[in-house]
Amino acid sequence: MGKRALFYGVIGLQVFFLLAMSVSYYAIDWFGQEIRLKTEPVDPRDIFYGDYVTLHYTISTIPKELWKDSEEPSYKEPVYVVIREEGGYFEAVSVNRNRPEINDNEVLMKGRYLYDLNESELFIEYGIERYFVQEGTGMELEEQADRMEAYIKIAPWGQMKITNVQLIEEN
Repeated sequence: MGKRALFYGVIGLQVFFLLAMSVSYYAIDWFGQEIRLKTEPVDPRDIFYGDYVTLHYTISTIPKELWKDSEEPSYKEPVYVVIREEGGYFEAVSVNRNRPEINDNEVLMKGRYLYDLNESELFIEYGIERYFVQEGTGMELEEQADRMEAYIKIAPWGQMKITNVQLIEEN
């Protein structure tokens, strides 16, 4: 009876883990806060997944004066970016090595520092830079790169996903 219980326990844990992974993805929609970011897409193609747009967000390039630590960040180091809505889009307020406290009008995004773009800017990656599109539409999006925005949902536990990418309506 002991081996049988262990076998079913292991199977049950695997099923629970798979269910928890899928529920956590959908829980972003239920509990997440939606933000709007300005993008600058580039259009590569993946032979297995099809067309996708690589999104470069304005909050990916952050002025070094927003870094709130005395030591420089190291390659692929996890960082916390505090963002706040300014003029309809969310903009970076600070970049921190440790998880900071935020105000009610701010949102916390976890990213990874990759490199310095120059002496005055940091480049941060968030893990939401790829957005898969319908076959044959990637080039069309690339041509309209200067008029794109992305809608991102951020769950309270930090998980993020792109919910929509669209053209900015002209006034």
